[in-house]
Amino acid sequence: MRRKRLPGCVYSSLPSPHTSCPPKFGPFARSIPATHELARKTTPIALDQVPKEEIIVLSDGHCLGDLTLSVCRIRRGEDRLECEQLETLLAMVGAGLGLGIVPAMAVAMLGGASATVAIRPFLAPEPQRVISVIKRRAANLSPVANALLSYFDFKPGA
Repeated sequence: MRRKRLPGCVYSSLPSPHTSCPPKFGPFARSIPATHELARKTTPIALDQVPKEEIIVLSDGHCLGDLTLSVCRIRRGEDRLECEQLETLLAMVGAGLGLGIVPAMAVAMLGGASATVAIRPFLAPEPQRVISVIKRRAANLSPVANALLSYFDFKPGA
């Protein structure tokens, strides 16, 4: 951004003094194999109802993997499945290999629940992340980037 190579950035958990608009709070949802006993529940799931040994984590360096470890109070390196991408995590959940934590905003983008994956919200207070946006004032953005800024309630000149 300082070198003016990027017109803007989206960050997770960036301290608020650096943002160009108010941060959004992105809740998480639980992805569960459709055959799992938790999938039969129609009410939100408490975090302590999630068996820690069944959690699939995104690989080291992925912010969602780090957030999952923190929220579930587990450590990397314990005997558990890991994968590189959110789509892979959902495929592993669908295959019955474990449970996952997914950003609620990504659920619809990735197709939501399916015949093999149930999506359930967490019971309040639900785990969440902070998502922030930074934009250079003089940047000309694409229609997609402008739609993203609109989602984040970006105010021109901010």
